[in-house]
Amino acid sequence: MGLIDRRLRLILTAALLIFAMGSASGLLFWLALIGAAVFALTAIFGTALCTG
Repeated sequence: MGLIDRRLRLILTAALLIFAMGSASGLLFWLALIGAAVFALTAIFGTALCTG
């Protein structure tokens, strides 16, 4: 995973967190948080966690 890909994932993480904390509620709130967590973890570790 390249540097540009990691930065884009962090930007998407921030956007999802802002959306979740700002206007999302209920199921949409939780989906945004889960999506943000997945993007953040893959950006930090540099790979998808479920691959071998």
